[in-house]
Amino acid sequence: MTLLTPVRRVIAGNRRQQEGSPGTAQTLAGDYLSFFSAGSGPEGLVKAIEFIQDNFRGPLTVSLVARQAGLSARTLSRRFQRETGRGPGRAIVEIRMMKAAQLLRETSKPIKEIAATVGVPSLGSFGRMFAQVYGVSPAKYRLSASRAGGHSG
Repeated sequence: MTLLTPVRRVIAGNRRQQEGSPGTAQTLAGDYLSFFSAGSGPEGLVKAIEFIQDNFRGPLTVSLVARQAGLSARTLSRRFQRETGRGPGRAIVEIRMMKAAQLLRETSKPIKEIAATVGVPSLGSFGRMFAQVYGVSPAKYRLSASRAGGHSG
């Protein structure tokens, strides 16, 4: 069992559950981020995730994240793949989309503004990335969250 096996289960469950379920999204974000915030995990991955969390608003590349983690891009990619089943580029996208989902639930900011806030200036790219992670468009997610009582404006 790898460090993030429970995260994989949450992601798989997210895809099987009703589209845009805010509860599932909150679980995914909480589980994924909490694995590394405790300071445990393979060498370099903790630093990499913390750097992504702290800098998700700006331009991020695997090379930049690797440098900040004290690893080569290749080593970081191999460790991410081994521990999470996906690469660090995917982690960047997932963390950005988790932050976006939080903003969609908790604010009434326009979706275009949320996209820019999480480091994705193209609204089209943002919509595609969000749908890859959550299975629905940002607008549908927000609507689902507001129906569930998660949107406070």
